[in-house]
This record gives sequence, C-alpha cells and structure tokens, in this order.
Amino acid sequence: MKMLKSIIVLLAVFCTVLSTQSCKDECEDLMCDCPDGYTGINCEIFDDTEVQALLDGGKTPLELISDNFPLNSLYGKMYEGGLIFYFNASDSSGMVAAATDQSTGATWGCLGDEINGADGKVLGTGAQNTMDILMGCNTDGIAAKLCAQLELNGYTDWFLPAQDELNLMWINLADSDGDGYSSGADYEGNLGGFAASFYSSSTEFSEQSTWVQFFSSGNKISDFKTNSHHVRAARVF
Repeated sequence: MKMLKSIIVLLAVFCTVLSTQSCKDECEDLMCDCPDGYTGINCEIFDDTEVQALLDGGKTPLELISDNFPLNSLYGKMYEGGLIFYFNASDSSGMVAAATDQSTGATWGCLGDEINGADGKVLGTGAQNTMDILMGCNTDGIAAKLCAQLELNGYTDWFLPAQDELNLMWINLADSDGDGYSSGADYEGNLGGFAASFYSSSTEFSEQSTWVQFFSSGNKISDFKTNSHHVRAARVF
C-alpha cells in the first residue's frame, strides 16, 4: 500500500510539472496575449520601441495612454509632423517640435520696439505671440518669421514657442533623462538633437530684450533682440 501511495504521489508531481511546462510553453508561444507594447511571460516588460510603430500604424497618443503606456514613452516620438514634447490626456491636446533647428543663428528682431501682445509665457501662447510679432515686426529672417513660414511634413501651422513651451522642449526632449545637462545633439538623453546653445522663445521681455533658454543647463535669461540664437519651431495637435 505504501508503495502504491508513493507511485501515485510521483505521478501527480510529474503531471503537475508537465502541465506547468506546457502552459509556460503555450504562454511563450502566444506571448501571453500581452497588450501592445508589452512582452514577457507575465507581460511585465515594457518595450519602448513599439511606441513609434504603433503611432505610425494609426494609434493616437490618447489610445496609448489609455492602454497604460507611460506618458514619457510618447516624448521624442514622431507624430503629426514633429517630436512629441507635451501631451494632455484630459483633452487629447499635445505639442510637437520640429525634428531639427530652423536656424542656428536668427535674431528676434525690432530692437527698441515693444511688440503689443507678444508677452505670453504659458502653454498655448506661442502661436499668438508669433502672430503678434509678425504684426509689429515683419523683418525677413527673424526667428518668428522662420517658424511661421515653415512648411514641414505636410504642416504649415508652426510657430515660435513661448517661454514655457520652450522649457518643456528642454525638460521632455533635450533633458529627457532629467540630469539637468546636455552636451549637445549627440548626448544620450537628448531626444531632439538640440545644440548646447541658447534657443529663442517668442516671449518678449522688454522693448530691448526677449526670453531665451540655454539648452545645456536649462537656464532661462533675457537677452538683446539683436543677438542671434538657435530656433526650433513648434505646433499643436
């Protein structure tokens, strides 16, 4: 009787092992029916490389967020003509930056003239700032005009970003690793290929100066309108 019980126990253990291995093999073959962007036996591994493919395939940023994709996995991905650097899931609005600079040295323009309305700093004011600048300072080659005249990837509604919009480009693209530093376009955490130089915003500081941001440390300062800085256009989607 003891011998029979031992055989039964061994058979039960053996069947359990076979069953477990069979389920494991089946899970590996079927990838456990993991949702898009996740892999692993228990779907525990997030694959950031899938994000761009899903966007290219027609998925929207909101759909990805609804599928539990991390918000920061969207940053630096191409969508609606540029690199995503801001997304608000509550209203599905977002912003993208052009993938390259529109200039490595453009002035803001109209030194000595205070441009009525071009003082917006917060998100959503860059487009209006740009229009206001061109209403009062329509000089060829200035930063705002380079952005307003840009035709890129099928879009023509580009603008010079406001101070806070430019800062989000720094935070979510140029300084995506959060170390507060970038040595330039080849730096590992620099998702947008930004130079370690000053970039111009559309936010006027005074009739003599405007707000610019240093894309090596993130520092923001006011600088004379006649000084030349890098330019990176933005658009809303």
